[in-house]
Amino acid sequence: LYSANTYILMVLDGGQVGVALAYSLAPLVLARFIKLTHNSGLITQNSLVAGLVLAVQVMFDLRIAYLTMGIVLFYTIYHYLFIERFNLKLYAGRLSLVAFLVLGLHAYWLFPIVIFRSHPAAEFLSNFSSIEGFRFLSFATFSQTVSLLHPNWPENIFGKVYFMRSEFLLLPVLAYSSLIFINLKLQFNRTILFFALLGLLGVFLAKGANPPFGEVNVWIFANMPFSSLFRDPTKFYLLVALSYSILIPLTVSSISSFFTSKIKDKRVKIQMSNITTIIVICYLLFLIRPIFLNQLSGTFAKHEIPQEHTQLKDFLHSQTNFSRTLWIPKPYRYNFYSYAHPAVSADSIFKATNSAEIARKLSREEDTPEFLSNISVQYIIVPHDSFGEIFVK
Repeated sequence: LYSANTYILMVLDGGQVGVALAYSLAPLVLARFIKLTHNSGLITQNSLVAGLVLAVQVMFDLRIAYLTMGIVLFYTIYHYLFIERFNLKLYAGRLSLVAFLVLGLHAYWLFPIVIFRSHPAAEFLSNFSSIEGFRFLSFATFSQTVSLLHPNWPENIFGKVYFMRSEFLLLPVLAYSSLIFINLKLQFNRTILFFALLGLLGVFLAKGANPPFGEVNVWIFANMPFSSLFRDPTKFYLLVALSYSILIPLTVSSISSFFTSKIKDKRVKIQMSNITTIIVICYLLFLIRPIFLNQLSGTFAKHEIPQEHTQLKDFLHSQTNFSRTLWIPKPYRYNFYSYAHPAVSADSIFKATNSAEIARKLSREEDTPEFLSNISVQYIIVPHDSFGEIFVK
């Protein structure tokens, strides 16, 4: 549920490895900070582990770490008010140790910002803090966020929002059905209620400026510190994923227990429990079936090396004399090069900004053949652009 939902799969398919790694650490960061609220335990050790894990998450992606700490703050307030009163002075001391460790490990880039009072990305980030930009990037609808369905699933084309898929509507039903089986008098069940509230908060924030009550999110974006970090509201899918990864297993377990409680045979009970789990896993795999059917276009897409590039590699490898190959306008991802046959980029040696300029210099300038001969260029190659990365046509 957490590592194979449509949100994180779209992040990975788009090559956002830093976001994915920070996302993968969010449950661990939350778990370590939950331990800090306990009045007992190894105070120093728990604080050091929490600080180290948070520091690594900040290294991968500051935005996800900032969002995770927002979840931690929400949990801390909820825990103190509705679960158990803990020693605030002791907790503040633990947080101080965590903050000291995180700030110390990241001092190499924090100190220069403080000393020079400027951030290299400040001007860049200011361009993304407009409310109009926030409205434009609010792609997800309420029905998509509550169903943990990324608005660009499965093609992952920026700005192309897909219709709602009805099969995803069972996810929120499974998630919030868990509330039927809980008893709020028990401390554990009050913790489950926190994750239900976290999911609702994530559903509301992830839809951005879209209805219902889109203006509330606009106001939050306009007044929240570092709001430009979340100009793309889909990052709040993290809250929904965390919530559903707790609530849905609880629902499955409760339903399984309900049916097996009426069966006396212990062996049949185990089989029924396994069947329930397998059905839900099959349903979850069905939701992400495009990844198995090779319908994704990014990192998960299966690509074959064009035959032309294989033939070129064999041909160049058979040449024993030293020579260079000139690639127009630049080397392709499947280009072959070696010490005997280095690859040269045409846009670099001709200092050209487009393919038309390269073509003009190759055809019109009289000294071009001599120039290419002097740098040992023997073959000029226009690559077979199977991915459409170089040429428009």
